[in-house]
Amino acid sequence: SDSLSMANKIVAPEATSIAGDRSRDAGYAEFMIPIIGEYNRIAGIHSIGLQAAWRVEQYSDFGSADNLKLGVKYSPDERVLLRATYQTAFRAPSLQQLYMGQSVEYPFLLDPARGDNGMQYKTIAGGNEDLDHEESDSISVGGVFDISMPDNMSLSVSVNWSQIELEDQIARLAGFDAQYMLNNEERFANNIIRNLQTNADKAAGIPGSIKHINNFYLNLAEVEIEALDLQVDYGLDTTFGYFGVNLAAAYLYQYDYKALPTDPFVDESGSYNMPEWRGRMGLWWTYDKYNAGATINYIDSFDQLNGPVEKYSKVDEHTTLDLQASYDLTDNSQITVGALNVTDEDPPWSDGEAEGYAVYAAGHNPWGTVLYARATVRF
Repeated sequence: SDSLSMANKIVAPEATSIAGDRSRDAGYAEFMIPIIGEYNRIAGIHSIGLQAAWRVEQYSDFGSADNLKLGVKYSPDERVLLRATYQTAFRAPSLQQLYMGQSVEYPFLLDPARGDNGMQYKTIAGGNEDLDHEESDSISVGGVFDISMPDNMSLSVSVNWSQIELEDQIARLAGFDAQYMLNNEERFANNIIRNLQTNADKAAGIPGSIKHINNFYLNLAEVEIEALDLQVDYGLDTTFGYFGVNLAAAYLYQYDYKALPTDPFVDESGSYNMPEWRGRMGLWWTYDKYNAGATINYIDSFDQLNGPVEKYSKVDEHTTLDLQASYDLTDNSQITVGALNVTDEDPPWSDGEAEGYAVYAAGHNPWGTVLYARATVRF
C-alpha cells in the first residue's frame, strides 16, 4: 500500500500492506494393518483392515500441531466393502491474518457501558499474531457395493455419509459488527481500549471513554456440516468398444454456521453460495486408441444474498455440458482436445456480486465456452 495510507493520512480506505514469511517442517506416518484377509478368512468375513495415520507440522511463525486419522474397512464378501474413518485436521492462520498492516475506520457505534447515544469511534483493523489455528473433527461412514452382472457388464454403487465440525474459524468483525464487541465487552475487554476514568466517570460508576477498538482477526466462528455422497458406475463391453456411465451427486443437507460465540447456529444449506445439490454425469466410450466422452455438470439453485428480487427469488440452477476426445499416439503418449461449457451457458444472475453472478460458487463463471488441447507423455 502507499505511504500515505500506512501513515493514516487517508481515513478508512481499507488499504494496507502485508509483510511476513514462514517455513514449515512436517512429518507423516501411516500404517495399513490387515487383520483378516486371503489366508485367514472365516465365515461372514471376507476381509478386515485397520488404518492409522499421524501427521505433525512445525511452523516457524505459528507453532506446531498434530493430527490423527483412524479407519476400518470390512468386507463381508468380495462384492461389499464397508468403511468408516475418523480424523482431525487443522489450518494455520494465513500470513495475511497474522501480519496484515493496520487500517482505520470510524463506524457509528453505541457504548452500552457508558449509556451514550452513539457516535463515531475509531476502530483499528489488521492482523493478529496471537491467533490460534482452526481445527476440525470429521467422521465418514460408507460402503461400496459391486452388483452382480453379466460378464460383459459391471455395476457398482457407493454411498458415503460425512460429518465435519469446525471450531475456532478465523474471522474479523467488519464495520458495524464492532458493535458486537461493545455489547460483549467482558469477552473482548482486551480489544476495547479506554481512556482513564475522569472524576465524573468515577462518580457515575462508568468506565472511561473509548480511545479506540482493536478489530483484529479473531478465532470466532463454528461450523457443523453433514452431507451425503452417492456414486454409480456402469460399464458395458461390446464389439464397438467399451461404454462407461458415471453418476456422482452430493447432498449438503446441513451447514450450521455460528458467526459469533454467543450467536445460535443457523442452517445455511441452500443459502447464498451453498447449493444443497451438486451433480455430475459422464458418458465415455473407448475403442482401441480412441476415447471420447461427454459430461453434464449440475449445480442446484440457492438463495439470493439480499433476499428475493422481483422474479429472481433464487440464483437459478446451472447446467453445463463438456465434451472431450483423445487419441493414444503410443503406449505412453496421448493427445486430447475438448470444450468446456460447449453450449455457452451464462451463469445465472445473482444480486450478491458486482459482476452479476455468484463469483465464489463452483461452476459459476463468465468464461462461456472454453476450448483446450493438451499432449501427455508418461515416463
